[in-house]
Amino acid sequence: MDWTQYVSTRLVDVNEAAGLIKSGDRIVCGTGAGTPEPVLEAMVKKADALKNVEIVHMMSFGKGEYCFSEHEKSFRHNAMFAGGNSRLAIKEGRADFTPCFLKEYPALFRDGFLPVDVALVAVSLPDNQGNVSLGVAVDYSLQAALSAKKVIVEMSSLMPKTYGDTFLHVSQIDHFIRSDRPMVHVPPSPIGEVEKQIGANVAKLINDGDCLQLGFGKIPDAILNFLEDKNDLGIHSEMISDGVMNLVNKGIITCRKKNFQDRKSTRLNSSHSGES
Repeated sequence: MDWTQYVSTRLVDVNEAAGLIKSGDRIVCGTGAGTPEPVLEAMVKKADALKNVEIVHMMSFGKGEYCFSEHEKSFRHNAMFAGGNSRLAIKEGRADFTPCFLKEYPALFRDGFLPVDVALVAVSLPDNQGNVSLGVAVDYSLQAALSAKKVIVEMSSLMPKTYGDTFLHVSQIDHFIRSDRPMVHVPPSPIGEVEKQIGANVAKLINDGDCLQLGFGKIPDAILNFLEDKNDLGIHSEMISDGVMNLVNKGIITCRKKNFQDRKSTRLNSSHSGES
């Protein structure tokens, strides 16, 4: 198979990609920087031509215009994580929230609880064998793509390749958008006195050699700021933040004392059980 020709014959622009979405479709989008936001924005501009499109995703850093009340008949958001751009719609009953363990989301798509019409994800450029990586957003996106009737990807030179169970071959993808759009950058939240006090108190409970799971936000960042007197901490988490990397660079997180995958900072892939 000449995968380069395969890709070239399936290249579309953002508006063409948005036009591939039909009324009644369920779209599963990648998380955060793994979402091709320009496609969603172009889709919203076509809102008058669409009805009952369900948009499923976790954290989104986009505008979330499909959650606006004026688009209620065209779109309904199904949130797997209630972010700032979806909370009001959920509160007012214009969007749904599906509570589920992160590790179980892939099963919703794989086992048909939430059949996927369109998977909309961001990926890296293909390697020499025609494989693209899901990059910084490897959670439920792989299974969403494998389960979808139609896969549309934003193929970016700025999406890094990450290794492990993160790859799709171009033959598993239906349409490609070529992009050099800058990656979404989330600046650190300012840490106030309350967060500092909480961080200092929690840090007292952490001992040398402990293995940590940390999310993101003011309080996790504050805790990390008070761990610089610790030794040989480990990480087994779904997220690796800037604060974690700071402790890695300072030799505080070494993972030498972990009893599972020692000497490795482990980022969970929710396609698997993720038990620690």
